[in-house]
Amino acid sequence: MAYVWTENRIGVVSIVRLGFVIETATHLVLATTTTAAVAFGMMVLFGVHAAMWGTLMTSIRQAAVPIEYQGRVSSVYQLVSQGGLVIGAGIGAVIAGKFGVVAVYWFGFVGSALIVALSWIGSQPRGPCTRGAGDEGVAAPSERMVDRLVGGSGSANARSLRQMTPIARRYADAICPTEH
Repeated sequence: MAYVWTENRIGVVSIVRLGFVIETATHLVLATTTTAAVAFGMMVLFGVHAAMWGTLMTSIRQAAVPIEYQGRVSSVYQLVSQGGLVIGAGIGAVIAGKFGVVAVYWFGFVGSALIVALSWIGSQPRGPCTRGAGDEGVAAPSERMVDRLVGGSGSANARSLRQMTPIARRYADAICPTEH
């Protein structure tokens, strides 16, 4: 319910950007605070962000991936996510061993700050939803996205993807806004 309320007020792209800012702030707060209540409050905010991020990324994946491939794509997503945690824990252990535990949060802060900066650079839609030659007759951004992802409107994958849930279509349209 909180996600829908937030999305209706600030939009999908702003949720992604705000999520990057919250992640960056989390690293900064944990690197600088000595107060348990401040760290706890930041972790609560991060938890809300993580729930919204999960909702958004799952919806985007469901909008972009044909139904018959969703299980495979979701399993790869989970593998990469969990693998990233293992690799990150190893990197964090090396940094903490050489420079102390607080250095791990500073490292995370710098990396997250770079992601925040990059999320504002060149934020125009690219990839499957970018308008190309012959797109003038396609009604909705999600239709263009479908055609780009599956290589044309007549394929079985295109027909399958067009039957995605209304909420997933809404995300596809939000990701690929209508050009004027």
